[in-house]
Amino acid sequence: MLALATIRRKDIGVQNSPPSSRKKKQKICTLDIKNDPGMDFISNLPIELLEEIFLYLESDDLVKCSYVCLQWREVINSNKIWSLQCFKDRIQQKEYLQTSWSLISNPVKVYRDHVFDPEATRLTIPCHWRSHYNRYKFLERNWRKGNYSLIRTKVNAQHYIGGLLISMDHNGLTAYNIQNLKNPMHIKKANASKDVDAVRVKGNLLFYTQERNLVCMKRFNASFTKHYEITVPTYLKEHSNHRAPTESTLALKITDKFLVIQDLTNACFLYFYDYKTGESLRKVDLHTYTGNSCPQFTCLEAFEDKVFVAYGLYQHYVMIYDFKTDKVDVKVETSLRSSELVVSKNFFCSKLVVNQLEKSCELHVWSVHNGEEVDLLCTNRHLPVLLTPDDKLIYSEHHTVYVRGLVNSNKDVEFTVEGRLQSMEPIWGNLLVLNLGFSLQLWDLSSGQKLHTYLRDSIEDMWVDDRHIVVKHTSRPWLTCAGYIIGFW
Repeated sequence: MLALATIRRKDIGVQNSPPSSRKKKQKICTLDIKNDPGMDFISNLPIELLEEIFLYLESDDLVKCSYVCLQWREVINSNKIWSLQCFKDRIQQKEYLQTSWSLISNPVKVYRDHVFDPEATRLTIPCHWRSHYNRYKFLERNWRKGNYSLIRTKVNAQHYIGGLLISMDHNGLTAYNIQNLKNPMHIKKANASKDVDAVRVKGNLLFYTQERNLVCMKRFNASFTKHYEITVPTYLKEHSNHRAPTESTLALKITDKFLVIQDLTNACFLYFYDYKTGESLRKVDLHTYTGNSCPQFTCLEAFEDKVFVAYGLYQHYVMIYDFKTDKVDVKVETSLRSSELVVSKNFFCSKLVVNQLEKSCELHVWSVHNGEEVDLLCTNRHLPVLLTPDDKLIYSEHHTVYVRGLVNSNKDVEFTVEGRLQSMEPIWGNLLVLNLGFSLQLWDLSSGQKLHTYLRDSIEDMWVDDRHIVVKHTSRPWLTCAGYIIGFW
């Protein structure tokens, strides 16, 4: 009787079961399938295959997937996955993220699931790249939210490069680490009677030029020592260059591949050196590419393996010399003289002017790979033109700033600022810091919206990196501070 009653209740339940009970039965069936190791194929995948799958996800999706289960979190928390994310956002070259204090070493973990890893000996390396990424994004959020510290400084800086505030006087150079302004590093000039023309910083090396000499100083802890010195040779007068007047004698450009020097009194030669050791790599005679004439060289720029040179005699040209192949790959003719070159990996542009009195000028954009002209625009000759790593061109005309995509033009943006635009610096890919002379403003390039106004004061100059905005005051005798440091921590 009991068995019969049970069968009858089951039959009735199947015929007249309410919707809620049917859902419950379906849910139980799903759980049964999930608990069956033969049906859960994801848990049976090798670790390497799971890692390859996660490589296709973006950072937001990776964070969500890491909450699914312990196994996924273990695989996602790997250097291989997050180093790729850092490469996409160009974080891998940020030197300040590679210091020990910025790394959060994750504990070494063991896969204890013998079905997932029968050996149970696979260990995850402490994921430093995920720490890099988190630190980087934390700084970006502080920029967007306006979380910063304002510090007054008495340092009268002429340059801010590589985390160093550099001031110059008749005795030499003084470098201040922006993290520790109380301990200045003094650098004596190689020639006490000559002025310093240009200063550059590359890693722990500081370069400065005096007439025909280049001096490299190497930093050890809190001091600089002389690393090497280069003297550019002189040649016969028939090879001298007809160059526009300039205060400097040497033009200096440094890339990750080399250091290139152009003697502005004899600009038909380029001298290539190993910037780490000062060893001479090559001397290039530009007469080979200009037709054995001595034209007027106006601009010099370098990017990775390529050197961009603008010159003119009867006609005006911009040529690209490839250091790797030792030849000129691209040579374009321009209608006017180039007054400024701006270069990136895929594009280069030049300001073309008739005379120095005109405020507006033509802006031509070409492809680095084949020299094809991409765009022709009009811009302010006195304001900088920017090329971003994601192939965006930023320029201004009157009170309007234009952001033009050279590859994808669907997201072109323009916005108008109130005041006289003096300089601008891109930061964090889609942010732009504007110096209006009386204030600093932060704008979002993707939407054209103003995010913050940082400072309202008389501003002479401005330098920007990922963590700081360094502001130099317009000199006034009654001011006790020379400038400000806006820090994002």
